Amino acid sequence: MSKRFYRVFLPCCVLAAVVLACTGSSLDEEMPGGMLGTYLESGQIAVDPRTETSFVMRQSIAQAAPGAPPPTEAARRALYAVRADATSAELVTRLDDTSDARLMFPATGTLLMSEQGGGELLRLLDGETHREIRRRSTRARYHGTRLSPSGRWIAVADNDDDDVPIHLLDAATLETIPIPHDGQWLEATWMNGSDRLAAIVAYDIGQPAERMRLLVWDISALEQKGFEIGELGYWVEPEIDVTVEGVGPDIFFSFTWVGVSPNDRFAVFPVLGQPETADGQRPHRLLVLELASADVRVVEDAYGPVGFTPDGSTIVSYRYGDGTGETRSFLRLVDVQTLETEDVELPLLGLPEYFVSRDGNLVVVADLSGQDQLVLVDIDQQRVTQMAGPGVAFRSFVARPGHRELWLADAGLYRVDLMAATVESITLSVAAAHVNYLPSRDQLVLVPEDVSRLAFFDPNGRNIVREVAIPDPR
Repeated sequence: MSKRFYRVFLPCCVLAAVVLACTGSSLDEEMPGGMLGTYLESGQIAVDPRTETSFVMRQSIAQAAPGAPPPTEAARRALYAVRADATSAELVTRLDDTSDARLMFPATGTLLMSEQGGGELLRLLDGETHREIRRRSTRARYHGTRLSPSGRWIAVADNDDDDVPIHLLDAATLETIPIPHDGQWLEATWMNGSDRLAAIVAYDIGQPAERMRLLVWDISALEQKGFEIGELGYWVEPEIDVTVEGVGPDIFFSFTWVGVSPNDRFAVFPVLGQPETADGQRPHRLLVLELASADVRVVEDAYGPVGFTPDGSTIVSYRYGDGTGETRSFLRLVDVQTLETEDVELPLLGLPEYFVSRDGNLVVVADLSGQDQLVLVDIDQQRVTQMAGPGVAFRSFVARPGHRELWLADAGLYRVDLMAATVESITLSVAAAHVNYLPSRDQLVLVPEDVSRLAFFDPNGRNIVREVAIPDPR
């Protein structure tokens, strides 16, 4: 799991050496641009959605001779770009003296984020020439980026602060504004169609007076007011401000990631309730906030993060149930209007992670280990199918628009057919470690573990149409 997804406050990130994702709705889908950006350290491919230029970072670490002491030379690192139809890679910039490199594509260009000297180095690059336009160094250490729909703002957590505040980063000036609050912890994300920020603030975590405050701000309106802070220590005039008693943040595998329905009608906050159950566990709940009325309703025994069906009518959550000595997992489907639930038992032994298709009400479920076969849940047909083919994990995948198929990279390339309910291993000369997609060319971009080349794959002809070598940065 990469730091681009979650703040280190969450144990999922602490367990990064063990698992590559958390349970619930998967955040491992790759796409051009994307709200979460691209964590380059793991070899992922970033694709600019405007130009379909692919970016990767390659690094070389000096190897010691047998019996010799470890080398003192630092890793040699560089960011490379491969334009949409190019046959060679361009050096964008050296990254030798940095770590934790990430890339985003705001409206203002290409934003390169990395750590340098114990702080954060922000570099804004021209989207066409890749030349540096502006840079800024801060004392923060930023992880967990979320890009607003307009591309103007980035919400990002500062992990250098014990309270892990979230800053609002202006993608034009690179100036940052901490989101003010008087609680112990904050999580936030954007709506899908506007620069409105939905946030949840925790107070008195684990104490009898524990509570959480749900807020929504229109960032454009706030900017016009100069991000004025009111008497209570918050930005003035939130669109929504409501407090829910007896709940706190969820921080273990399931976690309090804010989910927003595709039509921006509902925001869902996974939380832990009170009191503890008989076995000493706190109940998992969903707080369902209707954004038009500010009404909050509760779904019991449901975990996050959640997904939504394409029409926004159904929340896709999950839960566990103890059967005959084994913990069984269920998808919990929630009607957003009535909050009526329907449980679908999953034939998995591991912890569930799932993806909700944008073409039809189909859910693909994997277990974190990748050992079990994928499971296809057809919500409309009320059918559960264990998919034929090898077991794979959601470590890096793309959803090919209009074809009802996924392409997964997991030490190789796999095609998941959502109509036939099959998983097919594709034999190639490149053992794909990561995948992304060029939508106007309908090509997959693949990279091996050593990031020595990019391969461009035609999913119709099932062949590699172009390979581009990535130079060794030594």
